[in-house]
Amino acid sequence: MNCVSTFRRCRTVAICRLFTFYVLVSGCATTVSLSPTAEGLAPSARLPLRIGLYYGVEFQAYEHEDRYQGLVMPVGRASVTLFREIFGALFERTVPVSSRPPLPAQEPPIAAVIEPAIEVFDLGWGAVESSDFSWAEIGYRFTLWSPQGKVIASWTVTGTGSMGGDSSLGRRGSEARAADLAMRNAAAQFLDTFRGVPEVRQWLRDIGVEVAPGGGFRLFLRSVGA
Repeated sequence: MNCVSTFRRCRTVAICRLFTFYVLVSGCATTVSLSPTAEGLAPSARLPLRIGLYYGVEFQAYEHEDRYQGLVMPVGRASVTLFREIFGALFERTVPVSSRPPLPAQEPPIAAVIEPAIEVFDLGWGAVESSDFSWAEIGYRFTLWSPQGKVIASWTVTGTGSMGGDSSLGRRGSEARAADLAMRNAAAQFLDTFRGVPEVRQWLRDIGVEVAPGGGFRLFLRSVGA
């Protein structure tokens, strides 16, 4: 009986390993839906500017792939949706552009072009005092371009998120929720720190927009690209 039991255990392990190997090499993966929300995130005042938005191919197509679990998270696609809302909340007018500057002359003119990129994305699962949780971290780089193709400013923002184990969500759902929270956290930090980036602050002054006490904006020359 011992030999039979041993054989059965070995066969079960072999089948599991074979299935895992098949998932790894076959590329059969499930896409996990991401839905970070910008609800409740808004600056104290919109910048009176017309800004171009450039989403590079790599940014839009960025995916996190977990071959062991057989899942793919479309982080780039979710980021485009999220930051379209965030940029729309920060700037008075936004317009998509198909390439990095330099750009052909436009009427009305574009004050600058902002380009986001994903530098790092990490996802994990663990346990603390017998309680499962998932966590995520994402690092974005933002580049502000002049219409002529000069880099005005380039800076990074990191967001983190965690989600306690929820039996109704399962591990995949919990990890997706942690990713949503990390992206939202990064978006909130972007809004909070944009006006404080030294090069951005100087650029705003150069084009006639002064950051007022309390985080608002004061136009002291003219509205550029409005």
